[in-house]
Amino acid sequence: MAFTISIQVKATEMPHDSTNVIVLSLSEIWEKASKNSKLIQIQKLKIKTSEEEVKDALTERFPEIGASGTYARISNMPVFENGLFHTPDQFPVIHNFYKISGDAYLNVYNGGKVRNNIEAEEVKHAIALEFQHLTVSEIRFKAAIYFLDLKRSYMFKQLLLQDIAEQEITGTDQTTA
Repeated sequence: MAFTISIQVKATEMPHDSTNVIVLSLSEIWEKASKNSKLIQIQKLKIKTSEEEVKDALTERFPEIGASGTYARISNMPVFENGLFHTPDQFPVIHNFYKISGDAYLNVYNGGKVRNNIEAEEVKHAIALEFQHLTVSEIRFKAAIYFLDLKRSYMFKQLLLQDIAEQEITGTDQTTA
């Protein structure tokens, strides 16, 4: 069952046309509320964060591989045998220094810690999804409350206008009789 409501908005740009009527259904209001709600956007960011945390937990199973390298140019080292104020002797050194290293680490078994961590992150992700569904439901519920409140007010206004019109008709008949 689709409800529709017309909302009158004052237009300031066009002085000759004082009102614009916007007709929205409840599903359109829900769509706009879901699209523009900051709470839902925050929940979507939390879901993306939890997805990345699950991926991060999964990478704990992968081996860690590292490599490093160093190159240095070294000059002769002075040796002061007769004190600081005398000419030093030069200690011969190898002028080029190279160092390359690599390491690898693979966690073969850690008492199920990695598996438990992955499962915990997946549960946190499922909870984040449920919180998003809850937030969407709350926003839709509030939008429906406001929509139905506007609908009730609109119908009450129409009823009052109809009642006034009937009283004017019956009031003119009573004055002429």
